[in-house]
Amino acid sequence: MEEVYVVNEDDEPIHKVTLKQCHRENMLHRGVILMIFKGDSVFLRQRTRSEEEPEAWELPAAHPTAEIAYLEAANKELQDNLFFEMKMPKLIIKEIMKTKIFTNHCYMFVKIFKIDYNGEFQINTESAMNAKLIPINQLIKQVYESPDDFSRVTMQVVQEYKRKAPKA
Repeated sequence: MEEVYVVNEDDEPIHKVTLKQCHRENMLHRGVILMIFKGDSVFLRQRTRSEEEPEAWELPAAHPTAEIAYLEAANKELQDNLFFEMKMPKLIIKEIMKTKIFTNHCYMFVKIFKIDYNGEFQINTESAMNAKLIPINQLIKQVYESPDDFSRVTMQVVQEYKRKAPKA
């Protein structure tokens, strides 16, 4: 069972709990969101039917566990779920912001990482039903127009990105 740190308002670890308990009790913890760009499009995956918010589209996400930190969690997510059973290419992973997210099942500090990548992915079908690339401006629009199509965390991250992301 995956364990995560419950953290205080300064993002300092307090104690370990299971991820399931953390979500059930809305404890403050840590998360990682990956914004993987191919040109002006961003990569989304569709949650499986067995997950919270089944079939919702989301940005790839992970939780730093009690054993690994934010950047390590980002790399692990990439290898385990996006470059599944293939050699992971050398990537530049850039932290673009840190924010706090609160949904009905998730209360966490989130570090959002940007990755530019023009190659192919091989998704782990145990962790995602489908995947697609969508222009970032279209994603921003759809999050506001069709919020039920997206995970709540992805909706908040995209809204935060729209507000705070550095303009290219």
